[in-house]
Amino acid sequence: MVLLLFLFSWLSSATASVSYDHRAIIIDGQKRILISGSIHYPRSTPEMWPDLIQKAKDGGLDVLQTYVFWNGHEPSPGKYYFEDRYDLVKFIKLVKQAGLYVHLRIGPYVCAEWNFGGFPAWLKYVPGIEFRTDNEPFKAAMKTFTEKIVGMMKAEGLFQPQGGPIIMSQIENEYGPVEWEIKAPGVAYTNWTAQMALGLDTGVPWIMCKQEDAPDPIIDTCNGFYCENFTPNKKYKPKMWTEVWTGWYTEFGGAVPTRPAQDLAFSVARFIQNGGSFANYYMYHGGTNFDRTSGLFVATSYDYDAPLDEYGLPREPKWSHLKYLHKAIKLAEAALVATDPAVSSLGKSQEAHVFNSTSGCAAFLANYDTKYSSRVSFGNRQYKLPPWSISILPDCITDVLNTGRAGQSPPVDMTPVNTSLSWQSYIEDAASSADDSTFTMDGLYEQINITRDTTDYLWYMTDITIGPNEEFLKNGSYPLLTIDSAGHALHVFINGQLSGTVYAGLAFPKLRFNDTVKLRAGINKLALLSIAVGLPNVGLHFESWNAGVLGPVTLKGLNSGTWDMSRWKWTYKIGMRGEALSLHTVKGSSSVEWVEGPLLAQKQPLTWYKSIFRAPPGNAPLALDMISMGKGQVWINGRSIGRHWPGYIAHGSCGNCSYAGTYTENKCRTNCGQPSQRWYHVPRSWLNQSENLLVVFEEWGGDPTKISLRAQAARTLVRFLLHHHLLLLLPPARRPPRPYHHVQDSEPDHEDSNDAWLGGPVEEVTEEVAEVGGVADEEDGDGDERGADQDELWSLAESPFPAAKRTWCMGSSNLSRVTKATSISRLTAHSKPELVNLQGLFIPPPPTSATSSATPSTGPLSHAPSPSSWSGSESWTWWWGWGGRRAGGREEEEEVAVENGVESMSEKLPRDLVRGSLAGGGGGEGKTGWIRIRKNEEKKNTAKKSKAERNAGLLTCGITFKGQKGTNS
Repeated sequence: MVLLLFLFSWLSSATASVSYDHRAIIIDGQKRILISGSIHYPRSTPEMWPDLIQKAKDGGLDVLQTYVFWNGHEPSPGKYYFEDRYDLVKFIKLVKQAGLYVHLRIGPYVCAEWNFGGFPAWLKYVPGIEFRTDNEPFKAAMKTFTEKIVGMMKAEGLFQPQGGPIIMSQIENEYGPVEWEIKAPGVAYTNWTAQMALGLDTGVPWIMCKQEDAPDPIIDTCNGFYCENFTPNKKYKPKMWTEVWTGWYTEFGGAVPTRPAQDLAFSVARFIQNGGSFANYYMYHGGTNFDRTSGLFVATSYDYDAPLDEYGLPREPKWSHLKYLHKAIKLAEAALVATDPAVSSLGKSQEAHVFNSTSGCAAFLANYDTKYSSRVSFGNRQYKLPPWSISILPDCITDVLNTGRAGQSPPVDMTPVNTSLSWQSYIEDAASSADDSTFTMDGLYEQINITRDTTDYLWYMTDITIGPNEEFLKNGSYPLLTIDSAGHALHVFINGQLSGTVYAGLAFPKLRFNDTVKLRAGINKLALLSIAVGLPNVGLHFESWNAGVLGPVTLKGLNSGTWDMSRWKWTYKIGMRGEALSLHTVKGSSSVEWVEGPLLAQKQPLTWYKSIFRAPPGNAPLALDMISMGKGQVWINGRSIGRHWPGYIAHGSCGNCSYAGTYTENKCRTNCGQPSQRWYHVPRSWLNQSENLLVVFEEWGGDPTKISLRAQAARTLVRFLLHHHLLLLLPPARRPPRPYHHVQDSEPDHEDSNDAWLGGPVEEVTEEVAEVGGVADEEDGDGDERGADQDELWSLAESPFPAAKRTWCMGSSNLSRVTKATSISRLTAHSKPELVNLQGLFIPPPPTSATSSATPSTGPLSHAPSPSSWSGSESWTWWWGWGGRRAGGREEEEEVAVENGVESMSEKLPRDLVRGSLAGGGGGEGKTGWIRIRKNEEKKNTAKKSKAERNAGLLTCGITFKGQKGTNS
């Protein structure tokens, strides 16, 4: 048996392969359209990984992409760390276990808004080194680390030819712009890097992103908000997009960027329609910059407006909208990988991209107009395209998804938990030259050169001796102290008292302190606390960038003029006393005396706070509300959750956001005038069931009594499931035998996202909404106190159809809101059509004991009559969606009088045209007809059916039910 297993394993690995042609990556002989997403393992906890990976898979991803973080794995030369959040092998094996592939971006330069771009700080001080160029010390260090990672992957059998999940690797990262700047040394470095990587014999393709001259056979790829016009440097290479920017990172002092789901989906569909075959969302889950891992001025939250939020919860509607986009693309995969698209014009700003071969036909219909919807004709059919959107037709007929139709973003609900925080405080004095662990040197020295990035803090101290005859001592015109610093924040203490604080920002990290200082006769102690806020992660030769007080430091307004103190003797101290004592740990916190109650320090600089609390029940993600604090760091049970800086208020422009039009990181920003980051993630797995130690170091001064622990509720959302989404949920055997296509309306608007669908009988619909939450719209002006979504639920509960009351899939009381671009129903052209009950896709069938005699106990139907029970004009199938103009595809159409229904719903339908299909035996076998409710000013219709027929079923919902004669709706 063991021998058989070994032979099977050997044969599997022997036949496994990854290659490519100009259309796609080829895995084991099969061309694939691959949808990928970035999840960086150190930005979450190992306990979060399985859930994140599963949600990525549920969202339709094939591949997970991650960088490898050199400074996390080799904190000191030759000493490696692959545990806890840095357990790379464990992460990759979990991805394999979930059935997904891996794209491993070894770099080892990563950028990623990660501290020092992923390079360890010690690398900067290797003699003679120069980063990312034709430099022997750098190339030697880079090769050693790359070989280390590749060797580990091989030893664990993780490359695809070995039976593992890694199908691609990346060397370097976005090097093309650097090469262009430094010319020949950059070209030489690129060629060396390529040959070094290829020599590692991984058996999978290597890529270089943003590298137009990537040497063969390495694939060059695109990064950006849009990449539809990108072409690889050789015709036989596939068109790949390694970073689809799902949003943008938040910087301290900046507003919070968001990217609309519609535009993100549009960009991916546009890339695929132009021949793209690999698209990776950067980020799919952004996570958290724990510890001090964030880059220069980058916030602790790396949420990135990703489909999975910082806490790992689906961000709606983005996550669901992309999920359905992926389903639509996968339906077209066979056609997409078989040929190149044929492009034709459908209008001034409209195009069709058609992939037609013996493998199938798929079409993408695009409207690039940013303001107006468009009616286009394609394949003898009419389609409506909202502004800035693409419709996907996997069979060149059926429109299964339009990128411009998505739901609305629900608010984030941070709920207080029943956990009280009782605080104690300890004030740390400003450093003194008499302290332990100080040293003195002539002049000013660069901060990272001294700290080696082991701490954010470095003290610069000197004495200022003032003679008794200084004029300012008599007239009170104190001297002006000017300090020039390379960044990033600075506290100035005179004789142990805080004299002032200055801080910079990402755009201009250098700063200047320029203020008068109160000096006294005799010796004055000047202490400068210089604070780094991450190291740069991008830029030409960023390893040469400086931090700290480099001068000049001058004192102006003395009897003798201006003193330049830059070359004086300065005493240095690395870090804070509280860091040296490990006050953030249980053991260390007992080494000092803390005070509490009325003695609790508030709004005092350099203050340590601690609180003991019990973990709240449940498993909802947790966060600290730090809005009452200024700047510093936070620890839970000795683990750093990162820097806090709610005192840095977001600047910039925030306003209305339209999804249509080209997106940049400065569009659709939020939080202007508020803290750039208020909430700080507390991983559940870091908490003990009993007591937990929370420690805050506050640099500026704040009020800890207002810190609170909050739970991140699942984003409340009534799922906005469009007709397209419902079609994509159908298994292939149950998809419509004939396609839907768009009905046109004349309203150019962006509001198609308001088309809401709910699934299931009343009781289960209520549960569905309770599970995902319910978002109440504003009052909808219909004379009641309910919002639009509440109207919908109300209509479900109070339906006039007894038999249909339990089978609603969409409410009717608010059709004026729901049907901006008209809902429609269609029927197949035979008297007993195949029953398609869309609500059955969401709600499983009830137990046999709970079903009626007319309801099958198995199968997809829930609370719906069996097709075999249909007879004559008593049975109708309502199949709602964005449907065809002629029900059942018949040439003729008949208008049916429904005056009673129209009049009773006139207040609800002031301007919308609602179409539906009605079938009954009265018109003969295969006869189909319409119910059409026109605008009030248009002719209503002409009676051509019996009163019983026209009263039996009004356009109330996409349901299957047994009609009752004489029932007014």
